[in-house]
Amino acid sequence: RVPTSTWPAPSLLPWPLLLSPSRPRVAFGLRRLFAMAPLGTFRVVCLSVLFGFFSGSAVQPIWLTAIQPFTGEDWDAGVSMRIGAEILLEQVNANPILLPGYELKVVWQDGMCSKARGRTLFLANLFDTTYNVFAPGRSLTELDADKSGVITSADTQPMSEVWNATIVSPDPVGLLSACAGTCMDIAYIAYKARYPMVSNAATRPALSDRSTFPNFYRTILPDTFFNAAWIAMAKSLGQASVTTVIGETENWGSMGTIIANAALDQGVELMGHDLTTEIPGFKGLQISLDSKLIASSVAAELVKLKQRVVILLMFGARNRLLMCEAHKREFANAVFMAFGWLSFGWWAQASDTDCTPAELTQMATGMITANMMFWRTDLSTVLACSASMSVDEFIDEWFKRQGNKRPDLAMTSDGYSPALEAGTTADAVCMYAKMLHEVLINRGVPLSDLIGRSEIGYAAVQDALSNTDFEGVQGRVKFVPGEADPKGAVIIQQLQPGGVLLDVASYKHPVLTFLGNGDLMFQFDNETFYAGPAGATTISGSLTLYAECPIDQVLDFSTNKCQSCPENQEFTEAAGYCLCTAGFYEVDDGVCSKCPPGSFSASVGTLECKLCDAGTWSAEGSTSCSFCPLGTFIGTHGTSECTACPQLSEGLHTTEAIASESLDACICVTGAYRDG
Repeated sequence: RVPTSTWPAPSLLPWPLLLSPSRPRVAFGLRRLFAMAPLGTFRVVCLSVLFGFFSGSAVQPIWLTAIQPFTGEDWDAGVSMRIGAEILLEQVNANPILLPGYELKVVWQDGMCSKARGRTLFLANLFDTTYNVFAPGRSLTELDADKSGVITSADTQPMSEVWNATIVSPDPVGLLSACAGTCMDIAYIAYKARYPMVSNAATRPALSDRSTFPNFYRTILPDTFFNAAWIAMAKSLGQASVTTVIGETENWGSMGTIIANAALDQGVELMGHDLTTEIPGFKGLQISLDSKLIASSVAAELVKLKQRVVILLMFGARNRLLMCEAHKREFANAVFMAFGWLSFGWWAQASDTDCTPAELTQMATGMITANMMFWRTDLSTVLACSASMSVDEFIDEWFKRQGNKRPDLAMTSDGYSPALEAGTTADAVCMYAKMLHEVLINRGVPLSDLIGRSEIGYAAVQDALSNTDFEGVQGRVKFVPGEADPKGAVIIQQLQPGGVLLDVASYKHPVLTFLGNGDLMFQFDNETFYAGPAGATTISGSLTLYAECPIDQVLDFSTNKCQSCPENQEFTEAAGYCLCTAGFYEVDDGVCSKCPPGSFSASVGTLECKLCDAGTWSAEGSTSCSFCPLGTFIGTHGTSECTACPQLSEGLHTTEAIASESLDACICVTGAYRDG
């Protein structure tokens, strides 16, 4: 006799295998027999018969389609995220009670983090059942084909294959999509097509809006929570005001409103231009294009505003542009705050700026980042979709497959950076697996209803997704019905000297909790603070404010001391820093030179000297041009001296007026006449 406590529930048996057309009576009979069996020993016999009956039977594949950023300029975390998904898929398919009789599979496609590319791929999946598969069967070492150190589309496109319904069969039952722009572009299409959609890596706050994006789910926290975390961190460092630099309104406007609300809630003032006509409630600075000129202008504004904390609501390329231009203007020792999900080392990718990696790293050191807490703290927890793998074992395996030692997130030798979103990707796979278990196994909905996207099947899927609740890589993944976002925590980290990322604090609205892992280290004297003890909600440390200088002096941001302007420069209150005096122009950042002969600059801060007009001239370093005197002329622009009339020296020639422009202006003086 076997104790009844050890009996498996009927819902955990492989009933899907019983539902094939060739076995309906056997299925019905065995299920009735099992349910009616009064004795434990008899149930064991039933189980033996049942599993023996199906030994050697082929499992039924269930496909998901995935559109992920394997390559592309904005973000290319797909390779690393796929590794996390593959580990979890192995666990799902090895778990005998999760999807018995089925094999969960994913067809991987490179969306390049591009709206147009993602839309094209999804529409081909939906209407043509064709799939542009990313480098199937290729090893990590093969992907960087040209060995440039970075995996690019040019490397992998020749490795791609187009699969159709012959290979991907039956049709996929759900979409796994990353990148906010891509998700925003196709979410409504998926909704109208009754195509389930779960994102592993799309953080735009707008996706939380159920009225615009119905039935969209994600296993990653939206950027909404980072805004409040940054403001809380700035406030804990004694800052009553901060400056925020935001990207184009179309894509970042919602973030601007959210950070404005967070600042208002926490009593922190946003400094900068009033942009409320475009972004409700927002004050700050804006870089709407990848433009060095715009970045330089914003860097000049940072110098004028003198805020120690600068929050960056932009992608890595624009952050680099701004940091480089700020470096040129000697805006040093600011504490930048940025997204922690940007690829590690983004600040040092100097190919698109005029600065060196070392200069950019110097600017970024001390930076505070906010990211989702991707690894749960109780690492011994067994993953809900696995029979035995713990979170700790998952993390070890993920690093091992990439050839990096834990916790090294530096660029791998295979040409990509490990992305912590592998955790949310694994959780997205588990979310689908748990949903399929509920719908197919527990509720007995036929797989054909999911494949055919029937109204009944889609409703069952959405109900199961909305009630998601399981132990995942990131922690407990739980949704409140009607909401797109999981409940989770934000991890605050600091980039310290040597490129080390220190876990500083966690934020779960509205509480900032320090972890006690070490010291926060900033640039000025006495700016090293213990970020603890563990569990503390405040620390005993405050950032030094930039000094306010007398009207005729300028701040040296590297020392935080006021000083007179360099030679040939003067302080202008409107700009907030020293500019070249009149008669000079700026030849390089902060370097002034005299205007060449034949040119002039009449005002402070000239970037280019103007040429003298015809009839005028100037010497080196002039603030204006002088008229050619009587008896002289000049017919060209940009001249340093006038030409004398032919017989001026003999006293026989003059001109009717000053500023003459040609030889024809030369005339005989009174008492002389033109001979011939």
